[in-house]
Amino acid sequence: MESFFESPLKGDYKVDLKKTRLGYYEFGSENGKGYSQKNHMEFYQYTVGHALPSLMGYKTEELFNQLIELGREILGWLDQTLPEEIRRELPCQARNMMPEAWPNMMRIIHYPPLERVEKHARVLNSEHEDLNLITLLCGSTAPGLEVKDLEGNWHRVGYDPESVIVNVADCLEFVTQGYLKSTPHRVVCPEGFQGHRYSIPCFIGAKEDLPVAENLTAGQFLLQRLQEIGIL
Repeated sequence: MESFFESPLKGDYKVDLKKTRLGYYEFGSENGKGYSQKNHMEFYQYTVGHALPSLMGYKTEELFNQLIELGREILGWLDQTLPEEIRRELPCQARNMMPEAWPNMMRIIHYPPLERVEKHARVLNSEHEDLNLITLLCGSTAPGLEVKDLEGNWHRVGYDPESVIVNVADCLEFVTQGYLKSTPHRVVCPEGFQGHRYSIPCFIGAKEDLPVAENLTAGQFLLQRLQEIGIL
C-alpha cells in the first residue's frame, strides 16, 4: 500500500471516468455531499476482475474476497433477525440484494500528513454516510475515524488491526424504511498526529436494478451521489 502511494508510477493507473470508476484517484478528487472543500486524501478503487498494480500485492485481492464473503454472511444474518414486518416489505431477501461483482468495491485510502494545524483543517474526510448496503472497514493504521450518534455527538472509533467495523449505509436504510440507520462518520487528524494514515473500506453494494425508494434504483442513486461528491 505505502509503496504504491509513494511511487511516481501511481499516475499510470489514474481512473478513466468515461470507462470505469476503478483505478487511482489523485489527491483532492472528492468532496463530501454538501461540502465544497475537497477531502484530504488520495485513493485507489478496486473490484473483482480489475487488475491491481503490482505494488498493491496479492494480499489485497485476498482480503477483498474475504470481506465480500463476510458481507454476504452479515446480510444473511439480517434475513434471520430483522422483524417480520420489516422483512415483508423488503424488495427481496437481504442476501440477494448484493451483486456478485460491481458495485462491490474496495477503496484503498491514503491520508497524507496535514501541513496546517488550524482546527478547521483537522477534518481529513468530511461527514458523510456511505451509499451502498453495508461498509466493512478493516483496522486502519492510525486513529481518526469518528461516528455520530442520534443526538449529534461524535465518538472516536478504535483502530485495532484485528477488527472489522460494520457501518449501515444508505441503501440498507432505504429498503428497511429507516429501521436500520445509515451511519454518519468522518475522519479527523488527532491532535498532535503528523504521520500518514491508511484505511481500507470495502463497500458491499446493491444490485443496480434494486428498487431502494419510489422511482429510484440503487444504480440511479449511485450516479446521483457521485455527482454530489464531485466525481462525475
